[in-house]
Amino acid sequence: MRFSLLILLALATVLRTGAQTPVADSLLRKAEALKKDSNRVNYLLAAAKLVAPADQLRARKIFNQSLAESIEIGYYPGHFNSLVELADLFHTTNQLDSALLLHEQSLRVAEGQGDSLNIGMALFNISIGYRGLSSFEKALDYSLRGRRILEKYGKKEILVQVNDALCNLYQLRGEKTRAIEFGNLAVKQARELKQDYFLTSALVSLATVYLTSDDQAAGKPLLQEALTLAKKLENPRVMAAVLSNLAEIERMNHNFSAMSVYIMQSLGLARQTGAKDMECSALRALAIAALQGKDYSRAKQLATEARQISMEYDLKLEQISCTRLLSSIAYATQQPALGYELDDLSNTILDSALTDLMSKQSAELDKKYETEKKVSTIQRLEAEQKVQALTIRQKNLVNSIFIGAAIILALVALLIYRNYRQKQKLQQQRIRELETENQLASAEAILQGEERERTRLSKDLHDGLGGMLSGIRHTLAGVGQSQSVPDAAMGTITRSIGMLDSSITEMRRLAHNLMPDALIRFGLDTALRDFCHDINKSGALAVSYQSVGLAGLEIAGNTSVTIYRIVQELVNNIMKHAAAKTALVQVTKIPGQMTITVEDDGKGFDTGSAASGIGLENIRSRVSYLRGKLDIESTPGSGTSVYIIVEDAG
Repeated sequence: MRFSLLILLALATVLRTGAQTPVADSLLRKAEALKKDSNRVNYLLAAAKLVAPADQLRARKIFNQSLAESIEIGYYPGHFNSLVELADLFHTTNQLDSALLLHEQSLRVAEGQGDSLNIGMALFNISIGYRGLSSFEKALDYSLRGRRILEKYGKKEILVQVNDALCNLYQLRGEKTRAIEFGNLAVKQARELKQDYFLTSALVSLATVYLTSDDQAAGKPLLQEALTLAKKLENPRVMAAVLSNLAEIERMNHNFSAMSVYIMQSLGLARQTGAKDMECSALRALAIAALQGKDYSRAKQLATEARQISMEYDLKLEQISCTRLLSSIAYATQQPALGYELDDLSNTILDSALTDLMSKQSAELDKKYETEKKVSTIQRLEAEQKVQALTIRQKNLVNSIFIGAAIILALVALLIYRNYRQKQKLQQQRIRELETENQLASAEAILQGEERERTRLSKDLHDGLGGMLSGIRHTLAGVGQSQSVPDAAMGTITRSIGMLDSSITEMRRLAHNLMPDALIRFGLDTALRDFCHDINKSGALAVSYQSVGLAGLEIAGNTSVTIYRIVQELVNNIMKHAAAKTALVQVTKIPGQMTITVEDDGKGFDTGSAASGIGLENIRSRVSYLRGKLDIESTPGSGTSVYIIVEDAG
């Protein structure tokens, strides 16, 4: 068992008892007679608060109605209060994630209105939600932020709740001195306010600090006073929590008969309020008492019922404790195989719970902190297991120690293995990155070599062969103008000059394809426009060229040449294979990114089954060199669309 803490939520200050149900019905009848306005919402809220202790499902429906109507009519106080009250109900039934979500919504609503008082309350309520989820660092942060805002208003009825919550948080963090400081302050403020509900909660919180430090002399009187106040308030949930704590004191003193009396009362109240966490804890405590009295049949029945509740409502800690208790009962009844099986099951549940906890907190805590917290939790739970095992029978001591040691060794081995696997994954990832970098470096070297060779060949053709052919043409032209040339030879000279003109034109075209002069002199946009223009003039394909953001843009030489070659290769592929009539080349430059789109209306192909040719592989290699992404969409008979994205081009 654990000591139970009472949880107060801001604005949840109205005492709610089943005896007030007739009053609630009267308020509901008044609400039904009104049109949808703020008065109607206020009646609904007041009625739901009175109904909540006796019928939480009905209260939830009423709160949902008040929430919907508040939003519809734009009534901010009703909107905020409905969210807070609904969260309170979810918290009471241990639906902590839903409660936290509603409190975060209430914070956004208050911030939207600039209502600093309700912002402070919402921050305080969120801290309680995180405390329930064991996120104590976040809980403390939100609580202190809320306290700084609420202190400005000096409202003791609010500050007493904040100080009470801080007492709980520091106790959960193991900071006893700070916990006692805020606990005494909360008790003092509650006495000054003469608010029994706040005083009861503050007394339980302060008593819990003392009891978790084994100071029963200081803690027990506080609980007894809290029990007297709880009976006076006729608040069943508060009474159940106080009785549960008193029972825990009797268990620590091995006074199981007195413990059973407290627990039976707590169990009845827990069932009355629908508090499944308290009901489960009470049943488990009764099972422990029966086990101590060697009433194994009753112990098993109670422990099984408690475990079913813990599984149905996903109470992980109770599920682990109940499973271990059933294991202890199995050992006590000479069923070691079943005991070991249940022990193993509890450890599996524990592993699952710890994994869930680590995943939720991994964004806030580093790996070292998570590991220490996990080991600490395991050690605490193992200590509880050993204490329970020792109380069963002395002869099970060796078996219990062996099982505990095996579990610890298994967990250590698991942590070592996980650490090893993580390092192995990181090493493999680094190897893949290095391989990718080497491949890109190789591709860059190959592409640069190709472009240098293309440039050299282009210059050699233009300056060497081009000059020679031009010289020959000039010579033949001079001979043709001579008066001494026979008429029969003039025809041959004219045809030769024509053939030389064709050769010079073809040589210039070849030199231009190897390294376009426009790309070097005027840039990528002009070079691509000239290339598409030349294709259009040839009549082989009607190419439409569009560019956005390229005008006057300077692009690195390697990048511009590579993009030009990609477009050149794609258009050549269209002319060779697509049987297309028209094509579109579109290049768009936006900050940090360049996109290239080449489309045609050709025959298309099946991208899933078509083999990659040399041209397509060259395109993929060049896109990879640019660290870009290539997407090809095509179906037979529907043309082809190639889309390329290059990050940080230019």
